[in-house]
Formats: sequence, structure tokens, C-alpha cells
Amino acid sequence: MPFTNHGLEMMGFSKLSDNECISGKFHALHIYKVVGAIVDIPALAPVSACIDGIHYQVSLGSDINEINRHLTGDVFVEDQNAWQKEHNCKPPYLIIHFGPTKEYSATGCHIIEKEEDIQTMKAFLKQKRN
Repeated sequence: MPFTNHGLEMMGFSKLSDNECISGKFHALHIYKVVGAIVDIPALAPVSACIDGIHYQVSLGSDINEINRHLTGDVFVEDQNAWQKEHNCKPPYLIIHFGPTKEYSATGCHIIEKEEDIQTMKAFLKQKRN
């Protein structure tokens, strides 16, 4: 059951006015555990390519945060040990980073700003499905 506009506003979201829009580019991370291999370094240098206009990077290593730093410049998870227990996996990891996509814009949606992030609701629906 979808949220009503009133329900979204009760959760702290605010609706963009008719003359406002929000723009963004999309990224996707696919993380795999690699079974039967030993990788003794935190992260290998990423390999980058583009197929049919879709940019991607691949990296392998024993430290999921270090691999992600090479690919996105960001930490993947605050507590790597807790994440490994929760997902029942151990290194090495292979991460494929797709993106960024071209820039998309949305209007008539709800947003909420939290620290350095902006969360959207009812925005970019077509792009999220792809």
C-alpha cells in the first residue's frame, strides 16, 4: 500500500513545489564473495570500461571498504566484521560499480534532507526499475 502525501509529510518529507525539481545520477554496486581464492591485499586497482554507454569498474580485494574507496571514494560499511557476520561471508570480495548514469530530473516528488543525503519518495521511479 503506497504512502499518502499526508503520510509522507508526517514522516518528515516535504513535497517539491511545481517550479522545483531535483536532479541526480545513479550508481549501482554489485558485491560478490569469491570462493576458493586467496587475496592478500586490501584492494586491487580498479579496471574500468564502458559498454554501450554504460560505465563500470571492477575491483577485487580482502577489504570491502578499501575496494569501495577505490571505486566510489566512499566507505561501504562502518563495521565490516558485523556486516560479514550479517551476510555470512568472508573475503575476498569482487565489486562491480556501474555508473554514473546520465543526469535525470524529477518534479512533483517528496524529499527529506538528512545530514549530507537527500532521500526521495515517488521520484525517479523508471530509473530505479532499470
